[in-house]
Amino acid sequence: MNCTTVDCAEEDGYVLEECNGNGEFGGSSVEQYENWNSRKLADYVEQFGLKNYGSMIVTHKITGKVAPLLTDSDLKEMGMTVVGDRLRFKQLILQLGRKARYVSRDKPIWRGEEQRYYSIVEKELSTCFGIFPDDPTTYKLLDSSIKIKRVEPTKVGPVRLFCCYEYSMKNIDLARVKDVEVLNVAAPCPQRVMCCAQGFDLVELHPTESSYGKLVLKLGCGDGEKVCRMILTQVEKNQIIERE
Repeated sequence: MNCTTVDCAEEDGYVLEECNGNGEFGGSSVEQYENWNSRKLADYVEQFGLKNYGSMIVTHKITGKVAPLLTDSDLKEMGMTVVGDRLRFKQLILQLGRKARYVSRDKPIWRGEEQRYYSIVEKELSTCFGIFPDDPTTYKLLDSSIKIKRVEPTKVGPVRLFCCYEYSMKNIDLARVKDVEVLNVAAPCPQRVMCCAQGFDLVELHPTESSYGKLVLKLGCGDGEKVCRMILTQVEKNQIIERE
């Protein structure tokens, strides 16, 4: 994140000084601004030419979580009588939210990989006891997207080769996902009896754009519900932002 210092209306003492290159202010990330107490928010606001209102923010217990909810009448009642200052404050809080999303968008919320085998016995046999290393498809859930690096190995019979892999990358915008489902696939009966195999969880993503088709994450038994909840949380969050 490239942040700079920009002078605006210098005759008013208003200097817009953004966060540093790591998206930080005063040693803490703006990504967590909703957790800021009133003193932390006051310090931030004072850096943007609103030095007269720091004590007001503290007195009225305006935290990072409360600040986006303030209306124009709320600010007037608190004592911010100058129209330009009210507009500046509201714009500042709006930009703070955008910066927080910018910083967090590339930070992984969850990482996982494809569960290819029903049991350790199947894995050992399929990889010739590790002679042919495995290279599973990987999944990375971000704030606004999910990245799927799909691996398609070449096979000789049931054995996956350690070379001639084909890779593809899909980056799915979570605001474009309309539904997420979890399906359980039971292990074959012989593997359940002889190897105590548990099966798979399939997390299916249904994008609104038909060109993507259905996307499937193949996970270990019991992991699907947790991952599904995380994905749905981000889907709802991004769809709300999109409507705004």
